[in-house]
Formats: sequence, C-alpha cells, structure tokens
Amino acid sequence: MATSAGARSQGFGVRHSINPNPYTGVFGNDGARYAEDVAEVVATCTPGRVAGFIAEAIQGVGGSVPLADGYLPAVYKARPPARPPDALPPPARSAAPAAGARGRSVRS
Repeated sequence: MATSAGARSQGFGVRHSINPNPYTGVFGNDGARYAEDVAEVVATCTPGRVAGFIAEAIQGVGGSVPLADGYLPAVYKARPPARPPDALPPPARSAAPAAGARGRSVRS
C-alpha cells in the first residue's frame, strides 16, 4: 500500500493523503487505490475515529481537476466502523471541585 509522503510527520490534527489526480497521480484514475491510502492514514495516524473528511477538486489555471473515478464511494466504504455509544469510555470526572476565578469552590 502506498503511504502519503509526510502523513506520519505532520503533527497533531490534520492528515493528508495522496491526491487522487486521474491525470498525473501515482495510481492514475484508480479511485479505489487512493481510497486504500486514506484507509492506511486513518489506521496508522489516528485512534480510528475521524471527525471530518474534506475532499475537493483542485482548481488550476486550466480548470478544475476532477477526483479519480470511484474515489469518494471507495473512501466511504473504507472508513472504520462507527463505535456504538456504549463502547465509548465514560467522561473523566474530578473528585475535587474546581476552583473559581477568585479561589472559591465551584461545583459542576
């Protein structure tokens, strides 16, 4: 599986995968192979839960470059399964009340 050039060294938050360019991209017009790269980035660079996915066509002076054929449906199928709410850990609660702005105790 191909790996995004700098995906593992990008820091916290946003991750980038290979551009699914059907004309000059590394996989040509094979949207499923680009989707495999997205799945690899999710599997190796996140805890498995993705807050958002942004995909957009690239606008250049000669017009817009479309995404590779079948890319978006393949990415949708390759996403990790959603965890049911009961599988999520309970929120952490502090035993001691938090201190207010003037040092007074504040109960939540």
